[in-house]
Amino acid sequence: MDNNDEKISASEINKYCYCNYSWYYERLYGKKYIRERYKERNENLNLSYSTMDNFKKGIKFHDTFLIKRKIRLIIKFLLLFIIIALLLWGLKICGIL
Repeated sequence: MDNNDEKISASEINKYCYCNYSWYYERLYGKKYIRERYKERNENLNLSYSTMDNFKKGIKFHDTFLIKRKIRLIIKFLLLFIIIALLLWGLKICGIL
């Protein structure tokens, strides 16, 4: 590996948890090498990405992900409530409650 430092900082742990591949390649090749490869790729493909464009795309992705996650959580709680209500209704009909 390019980075032979045996210590791993808290920010590296955070990077690893976010994307272990990104952390690995950054540690293997270094940030400068990776940025150069991105720049070469974008020039070859005639792409012009800015950091702000990527940042806005990331924010949009995470916002939609969080909305979907909240909706799934609400649906799970509603299903749980319905199941408990049906169970109690069934026990009342059987005369147990």
